[in-house]
Amino acid sequence: MNHKLRVVLTALVLVGLAAIASASDISKGVRQLPDMTTGWNLQSQWDMIDGEPNIIRADNWRCPDGRPVTDIHWWGSYYFNTDGGNPVKEFEISIYANDASDLPGVLLYRESFSLAAVNETPHGPDDNGEDVFQYTAYLNDPFQQTEGETYWLSIVALTEQTRRWPMWGWHTAASAQIDELLGSAQSTKEPGSASPLGGQQANPWQDAQYDMAFELTTIPEPSLVALFGLGMFAVWTRFRRR
Repeated sequence: MNHKLRVVLTALVLVGLAAIASASDISKGVRQLPDMTTGWNLQSQWDMIDGEPNIIRADNWRCPDGRPVTDIHWWGSYYFNTDGGNPVKEFEISIYANDASDLPGVLLYRESFSLAAVNETPHGPDDNGEDVFQYTAYLNDPFQQTEGETYWLSIVALTEQTRRWPMWGWHTAASAQIDELLGSAQSTKEPGSASPLGGQQANPWQDAQYDMAFELTTIPEPSLVALFGLGMFAVWTRFRRR
């Protein structure tokens, strides 16, 4: 391979990788960063021993482009944690369809992750003095979403403890950084159920006031990857003919 061809191919690789990385960035409207100034944590926890506390939360998003979701990021912290213990055994992530009342409806996806698997990482203290942590979960199967549809994300900390404290809370989002706040919901329904509808019972979810901090990562556009490959092939073919 001559020097000129090597330079051209290297430049194309760098440009292509940058474009692909850009395409896999957080989709617009699905990035709700934590409010580290006036935000706080809202309980979203279920104890697997006695079923208390029993408040779980969900927040929604509108799919901007139909690309599958590969990983989910969120923020939260512990409160009334005087002894420094960690009560969380795992996190349960659920995705629901939007029902006619603009609340979580039919369960579409559910997966549980151990605390070690979500890489609990210090994000920094907020202005209330709470140590906020960031979490990341890589889905075993990318969640297939449809452009324009609204979905609900529920993140619940599952604990096993014989006392009420400490508790884990999902951090609220900074509304000034969000293009469109669609709303959030809370429920006292046990999160392990196959569906939040509970058979013929009324939907146990109800409107909540605050939006929660999370972001979704999606798969790069296949067309972009294909164009990059075709471009590389065209350059290679042209130089081979010279």
